[in-house]
Amino acid sequence: MSKVILLLLAVASNSAMAEWVGLGSLDNYTVYADPATIQKTDNGVKMWWLTDFKTSASGDSEPHVSMKTLSEFDCDKKQLRTLSSSWYPEHMAEGKEISSNSNIDIWVPGGTSPVNKVLLEFACGKN
Repeated sequence: MSKVILLLLAVASNSAMAEWVGLGSLDNYTVYADPATIQKTDNGVKMWWLTDFKTSASGDSEPHVSMKTLSEFDCDKKQLRTLSSSWYPEHMAEGKEISSNSNIDIWVPGGTSPVNKVLLEFACGKN
């Protein structure tokens, strides 16, 4: 029983200490990726990435300053889709999660935005 608890604590502390790598900044946010979360799929990879806003943002959720997203990347077709997202009240996905969404989005071409292009190149380049 104590081994199970230690294992759970190790997993929890490891996920809380993600090694975010900065991929670039725009006027109001910076994008990071966690290369340790890259997992191979049938057609590419899945990876967690983070958007850290310089000031509070809202949109479809309550005001937040960071958003953590799990995306799937099809490296052959150069496209990606969001699998889940979570919004946080503090920078770098810190603090208690405000809300989350696990609706799987449609595939979008990697060149539709500078952020998507950088994420696709990073995730598929690490594969």
